[in-house]
Amino acid sequence: MGQGKGDIIGGSVLSLLAVTILILSAAFPRSPQMGDPGTAFFPNLIAIVFLLCSVGLFVEGFRQNRASDGAPKKREQAEIVRLRLFFIGIIALYIIVMPFFGFLISTFFFLLVIIKLCNTPGWPIPVTIAIVTSVSIYFAFREILNVPLPEILL
Repeated sequence: MGQGKGDIIGGSVLSLLAVTILILSAAFPRSPQMGDPGTAFFPNLIAIVFLLCSVGLFVEGFRQNRASDGAPKKREQAEIVRLRLFFIGIIALYIIVMPFFGFLISTFFFLLVIIKLCNTPGWPIPVTIAIVTSVSIYFAFREILNVPLPEILL
């Protein structure tokens, strides 16, 4: 399956998910207060973002289908499968080590590996992005939303 076809399928799944979210959030109770966005605001916002992303995937998929000169070679397909399996392994390892090393350390190394796999040059930029992202997510969930996150086991 070519990348364009995969984008079209991904866009279809994403748009189906967005429509499902919109339908389910329509049943959320409305707020009686004027100016209060209500409980359905955030799910609807996410659904709209999903819809916009699915449109982008559709457009990119159709462009790639039009520009492609044929199916990818077997070597390219094998490389794509190998890379996808590697990413799945990295995610599984992240989930496994998080209870032992805590959210901050696990997320930092997970993001650093993913950023370096995306061919980001040098080390200062990837390290900075991994630190800022990990600390920001930790602060948002732990301190603002009061969501408990895994801590280091000693």
